[in-house]
Amino acid sequence: IDFYEKAIEKDPDNIKIKFDISNCYLMDGQDNNAVFILQEIARDNPAQATDTYERIFNILYENEDWSGINNLLQTCNDPEIVNKFQEYLCKKPEFSQKEGEYDETLYLELQSAINGFVYYTLDGSDPDENSLLYTEPIYLESGEYDVKAVFVNEYGVKSEISEAKYNIDVKIPLAPMVSIESGSYNVPITIKVDSDIDCETYY
Repeated sequence: IDFYEKAIEKDPDNIKIKFDISNCYLMDGQDNNAVFILQEIARDNPAQATDTYERIFNILYENEDWSGINNLLQTCNDPEIVNKFQEYLCKKPEFSQKEGEYDETLYLELQSAINGFVYYTLDGSDPDENSLLYTEPIYLESGEYDVKAVFVNEYGVKSEISEAKYNIDVKIPLAPMVSIESGSYNVPITIKVDSDIDCETYY
């Protein structure tokens, strides 16, 4: 390793030396250093990126470093690699409605592109596995909501937290006005009912 490090100082763009020293790091149990060197190769040599990312993935997989795999895929610019290992990717949930003020009730969907679980809160606290499990659209009626959601994949890796605030102000219509008072009548009568604008009246 010492000799390879000196060789890299003299020839920092030599890919073969970098691959060789990454193998030496692995044999010596220095997995983090091996991953660091391989990431340099992938970044500086796009033609080698696919094979290099696969090597990195294998190292992280053997160590069951699911968070490391997620971080790797989040920063990877190779769509082939991302698609191949997307089951390990952990993106934060997306909201079906933009945050803001509404004058009607909402059904809010929390969307995730891959398998896993979405947990959420409505009071602004950070969600975790002990929070509400999302299984169906969330009904938001009149009130203020600070919705936070987190995605947890099948390997227990958590995404970043998504947050959106909603102010639901549903205007309740006034009771209909009846033109004639209730009571007993001995002749036919016509009853007129007035209601709020844009309202329908049922009887």
